[in-house]
Amino acid sequence: MRPPHRAHEVRDRGLGLVEVVVAVILLGILSTAVLAIVLRAQEQTVNNRSRVAASNLAARELDLVREQFAASKNGPLDLAAEGVVVNPHSFGPPGSALEVDGMVYTVRRSAAWNITGVGSSACEGGSIVEQPTLGVRVEVTWPDMGQTKPVSTSAQLAPPKGTGVSGETAFVAVKVTDARGEPNPGRRVIVSASGGGETRANVTDEAGCAVLEVHPAASGTDYTAQVSDAGHVDLAGDPAPSRQVGRMEKGTLNSAIDFAYDRAATLEVQLTGPGVRDSDLTGSQITLSKGGAYAGASPLTTHYATGRRTTVAGLWPGDYAAFFGTDVPAALEYTSLPPGGSVRVNVAITMAEFRVQGVPDGGDVIAVPGAATSCGDPNGRKVDASAGRLMAGTWSLLAETEAYGCVSGPASLSLAPGPNEDVVWAESRLRVTNVPEGYGSTVWAVPVDAATQACRAPSGKYSAIELGSPPGAIGALPAGDWYVFATDASIDSVDGGDRCASAGLVNVAYGGETTFSWPAGTPGRDGHS
Repeated sequence: MRPPHRAHEVRDRGLGLVEVVVAVILLGILSTAVLAIVLRAQEQTVNNRSRVAASNLAARELDLVREQFAASKNGPLDLAAEGVVVNPHSFGPPGSALEVDGMVYTVRRSAAWNITGVGSSACEGGSIVEQPTLGVRVEVTWPDMGQTKPVSTSAQLAPPKGTGVSGETAFVAVKVTDARGEPNPGRRVIVSASGGGETRANVTDEAGCAVLEVHPAASGTDYTAQVSDAGHVDLAGDPAPSRQVGRMEKGTLNSAIDFAYDRAATLEVQLTGPGVRDSDLTGSQITLSKGGAYAGASPLTTHYATGRRTTVAGLWPGDYAAFFGTDVPAALEYTSLPPGGSVRVNVAITMAEFRVQGVPDGGDVIAVPGAATSCGDPNGRKVDASAGRLMAGTWSLLAETEAYGCVSGPASLSLAPGPNEDVVWAESRLRVTNVPEGYGSTVWAVPVDAATQACRAPSGKYSAIELGSPPGAIGALPAGDWYVFATDASIDSVDGGDRCASAGLVNVAYGGETTFSWPAGTPGRDGHS
């Protein structure tokens, strides 16, 4: 008999396998959570360090501008003439990158005369005065900013009396707002004279207003305004929209130009469903519905799928719904896309299932969206005749056969989601009439792709079809283009000459009987009409 203390020793020998596995899993979960916190903290630290460096670079640039502004009487005019410049005071040559602690920064500076008056900005009714101030704005960016906004600073500098804008100039004030209708500062605005020549650039201030000094001719000059910033779009998804300013006269201000412009959003459409494959979806249509404000006559835009996952970029921020195909569902579920953001939506779809019976020569079935013209259509795809699967919609079928090449089949089939009725490949027939006597004993049809001339036996893999004997002949054959001729020799020995009479080309329609009348005056095998 085992002593009692031995039983306790057996139970306390150590942990079992289950306990070890549970402990490892718990440790992994805790480690993942801790690692995520550490990485987030590290990312925030790097971002804060970048913002501090960017703030220092912005302050440095503004100090250098003040120095240039006061250095001479022409300092204010020279700054205004420079307009928008990038990295004007680099550590190396002007325009070269600014690198601090391994991070590359871009400093963009803009300077323009501020037109003051009764409005809070020139875009809101300001008027030209003799002593304007020079508005200077500095914006600093760096790679991989994500959702972090650029660091920006600005200053208003008053030039000495007598320095300023002459009466020979005019001004265009352009207002830019974001997707919320709020002022959009820091956006690049370009004003150009129509037909080329003068071009001015500036960026919008805190009020979303950019003032650009232009120099029209004595008789006036027509100008065009444009906003252009990487990663931004207007309501229509245009990354560089433009507006006609109209004719500008000397000493005038045009403040009637405005743009809605914001960071572009991205929608990722995930098509889901049992058995759905990328090859089934590529080239299919996806429709987006824009809620709220939109450009154009319809809120619907059509895009083409690149597989189960399709990315639609360059969208105006707002509410969007996505659905498969072009038929608008009874109910739509909208998702909000923030400026510069990316959102994924799932769209459930059900494939259309069908079988094809009676395919000519047992050929490969090719399905083409809409109308089909060729087996080589870039939008075509091979389907299994015994278990066809396609996206619901309108399709046309062809068959790639060994004996007859590419032949036409059922057109404009409407396939519904889920099981469909079998598709029956209808028989096509050709009737040849008025074949004169002496034209041979047998009428034949040869696929166009197989013949180099009308009266010749097929070569290679293609086959001829015997239609019957004159004066009339009829036979079943696949739809498509055929050459018709008659001969009194074996089809394998036909090679033109007096043993064969050619009638010409005929297109046999799918699913019916096509009648072809032998052309009058065609020579027979003996050379007589």
